[in-house]
Amino acid sequence: MKPLVALLMLGLFIFVCTPAQADTVGNIQVCYNCSGPAGNNFGLGVLDGPIFAINNTSGTAITNAVLTIGAGGNNATADSFDIGTLAAGGQFLIVPGVTNDGGSGHTFFFVTGSILDTSDSGPNSDGVPFSFTGTQGLVAVSANFTPLDTHGPSLDGTIPQINFLGGGPESDGACNNCFFGTVATLTTKSTSGVPEPSSLLLLGSGLLVGVMLRKAVA
Repeated sequence: MKPLVALLMLGLFIFVCTPAQADTVGNIQVCYNCSGPAGNNFGLGVLDGPIFAINNTSGTAITNAVLTIGAGGNNATADSFDIGTLAAGGQFLIVPGVTNDGGSGHTFFFVTGSILDTSDSGPNSDGVPFSFTGTQGLVAVSANFTPLDTHGPSLDGTIPQINFLGGGPESDGACNNCFFGTVATLTTKSTSGVPEPSSLLLLGSGLLVGVMLRKAVA
């Protein structure tokens, strides 16, 4: 096999096999009937239901942003909230029952004018799946999480296990400061067909060396 062809094949192999790199670009926080810590209820007061804060901690806007609740646990029907564009360094608050994305056919995100009390009406089980999707240029932004990932004692210590939907062994009946926490991390990963910079560098190096060797042999 000629040196140039061999190097080209090696560069292509490295290009294909190099794993995509993931970077953290934001997070999702939830306050459920909470006043803390440090009064962090996103300035909306103590509300008996979940408030989702989607945070872009990067210097690049996230476009086509969508928060989805999937079918699973004790949630029967999937539903999505269209956030749109999340500005660089920005935050978007979603209060189910109150925040309106202008869409129709909602179940979980159906607007009634008051916050959805999931501890009483559901869904509130640990197994309810949630996901976030968006893009930064040609790069996908995503997160997948369930209430099980972050359930624990209520902030005021009155309930041994509560999740961000107000579910748990005793639900939220006994707590006055129930849940606040980061429930998911938003990460990027190159979409199919979009090479990582390291892969491009290795492939380019292989091509350059191949050309040099070919000239030397000639």
